[in-house]
Amino acid sequence: MSDIEGVHAKRPDQIRQLAPLAVGDQKLQRHLGYFSGTMINIGQIIGTGIFSNPALILQCTGSGGMMLILWAIGALFATSGLAMFLELGTMVY
Repeated sequence: MSDIEGVHAKRPDQIRQLAPLAVGDQKLQRHLGYFSGTMINIGQIIGTGIFSNPALILQCTGSGGMMLILWAIGALFATSGLAMFLELGTMVY
């Protein structure tokens, strides 16, 4: 008798109580709300920007410090755009 069979023989009740991963018509419920959709969108935008742009910016600026300064300025522009759209959105209601 192998070690695995010995383990199964010692604890048959615990193994019988384990449910299979998928039984019959069990499926994961698909639900995508406003928050989930927004987070997916933001993750795609940030992920793409982080992995595709730094090499090009570093090549054009030639300096790591200047690249960080440009990223900070870009963040300020993005924040001001966000504030503007938040203000316009609150005026609609």
